[in-house]
Amino acid sequence: MTTVDRVRWIEERLRFLEQRLEQGVSDDERSAIESEIETLHKEAGASRRWIRRLFGLPRLPGR
Repeated sequence: MTTVDRVRWIEERLRFLEQRLEQGVSDDERSAIESEIETLHKEAGASRRWIRRLFGLPRLPGR
């Protein structure tokens, strides 16, 4: 079960990682950061779906 704190943590982590990419990092770091961002986006999507189901919210168009 995903908690609101977990959702908030994912959002903050994504912001931090995206800032790191903007600052400029080595190729190895860029690869690792992009991989983590991809994983977190998948996790965030699953979390949002769970919250939408919990509160009976309609599906988003195109999903």
